[in-house]
Amino acid sequence: MKNGIIDKLSTYAALIGVIATIGGGFYAWGEFNTRLSSIEGSSIDISGISNNTAEIAKSNERISLLEKSESEAPDVSGIKKNETSVAVLEKEVEVLKLQIQELKLKAQNPLAN
Repeated sequence: MKNGIIDKLSTYAALIGVIATIGGGFYAWGEFNTRLSSIEGSSIDISGISNNTAEIAKSNERISLLEKSESEAPDVSGIKKNETSVAVLEKEVEVLKLQIQELKLKAQNPLAN
């Protein structure tokens, strides 16, 4: 008789466990649907995204222009040679100015002739 009562009690306990598990599953499913409904009902502000997209497009355009201008940069390899030539010419001009000043001084001095 004890075995029969224990078997019935264990059967009822298993049945209650199965019912509780199924009920918990339905509760979780209901919570999921509630959350999903609240997400679907809310609106999302995407105006910031479109503003950022326009700024990114402008930045990309500027970057491409800079890259293009860098690739078309003039050849500056001969600048060093030109700098030395300019320095030599500046010294020549300085010497010529000094010679002109000497000639002016000689022209002003009546005893120099």
